[in-house]
Amino acid sequence: MAHPKLFTLVDAIDLKQVNTLRKYILSKVSEQSEAYQILETIIKTKDKREKYHDAESMQLAFYPKIKIKTFINYLSLLYSYAEDWIALAQMEIDEHSKDLLVQKWLNSNALYSLSDQLVKKVLKKIETSEGLDINDAKVKAELFYEHLFNNNPIKLEFYDIEYLEMLNAFDEFICSYLLIFNIELKNICLKNKKTYDNETRNITPKLNYIPDAPITNFLKLNLDVLFDDNFENFSMLKDYLLEHKIRKGTKFHSIIANYIIKKSTLFRSKGIDNTKMIFELTKYGLDTGTFISNGKLSITTFHNLVVRLSIHSSYEEIEKFILDWLPKVNTINKDTTFSIAMAQNCFYHQKFNDIFQYAWVSEIEDFNQKLISQDLLLVHAFMNRNTDMNKYKSTFKATVGFLERNKLKLPIEQKKRYDNLLSFLKDIEQQGIQNINLVHYRPIHYTAWCEYLIKNLADK
Repeated sequence: MAHPKLFTLVDAIDLKQVNTLRKYILSKVSEQSEAYQILETIIKTKDKREKYHDAESMQLAFYPKIKIKTFINYLSLLYSYAEDWIALAQMEIDEHSKDLLVQKWLNSNALYSLSDQLVKKVLKKIETSEGLDINDAKVKAELFYEHLFNNNPIKLEFYDIEYLEMLNAFDEFICSYLLIFNIELKNICLKNKKTYDNETRNITPKLNYIPDAPITNFLKLNLDVLFDDNFENFSMLKDYLLEHKIRKGTKFHSIIANYIIKKSTLFRSKGIDNTKMIFELTKYGLDTGTFISNGKLSITTFHNLVVRLSIHSSYEEIEKFILDWLPKVNTINKDTTFSIAMAQNCFYHQKFNDIFQYAWVSEIEDFNQKLISQDLLLVHAFMNRNTDMNKYKSTFKATVGFLERNKLKLPIEQKKRYDNLLSFLKDIEQQGIQNINLVHYRPIHYTAWCEYLIKNLADK
């Protein structure tokens, strides 16, 4: 049997969310009802999901007197309630969604004076909000649309003014989203080394008609700067973010911040020493909640943060960061995540002999963690190759095999950096460090370590 959607939902949310879900379900059914008892069973068996992984296994173990069809119907009912709970919870986060729904209801019930007051309140809030947000124009456009296309008598008095404002708002919000889509299209093109000619041809002509507005002007700047290698221009864009000119706490802020942070690390792989900038942006991302989604860090984000923070933090500080933030990582296997993160900590603080005890993990489910583990096992073997050359050779061969088996999972640019790293290590063994020029291997994975090798091996 398939894994029920309700199981997936309950397993993914934290205790606070579970409790609010309980309260909402209790507004629909009684505490003594079979439906609510089933919900409690699902919650209490979260840590035993392998055993009770589908409707049939749970029904047989806990509710043998209820027919399986009835049990499944209860799951469907509970999930339907859970969807309502999700919608209400989301509405609390996005207050304008509630405003628009209230406006529709007021207009449909001919409560036009209340609707007019609501429109004025929302518009004033948007106008007095600090920082750019792509959602402002969208809300204004929908607000005017609902305000004008109904029987509200006020439209007769202000129709032409509000109609033009509506057109401008729709133009601004549609073009803003178009620019965001174009940024991501270019990002995908670079990552996958593809051109996507049809999509590019379709979107490019539309970019000739972008309105002159703060949000669209900023996005056009973003589009230009993110896809060239002008470090000075990028520094200006970074300052724009750090000066809080984009509204914090919004999805737009998270999108732009992540683009800028990611671009900063690409400069480093190309040989530009911007470690201070990377650290500054990473701290900003942590302070503003940029990396958090529903109170959780993804596994990949967590390991990326360990890398970026290691640039200007001590080994002990990173170990504290790992322990403090590990509970927030969205993973069941906390032990594996801790070990891989500590292996990274050892690597970035040149404790190369300590890497193996953390990087050698027998069971890893996440691909990115497997990749990091294999990387660092290779680093450990290389640094100890003079005492165990056979181990280094076997680890090198295993790394080549791992990358070949998983090449379709790696973006082309990332695969290139790995290939260059392997070529670099191979050439050190065959030619000697004196004949190596790192420029010929860029972009390369683990740039700082490669620079460390050139300096330290050349000195010996």
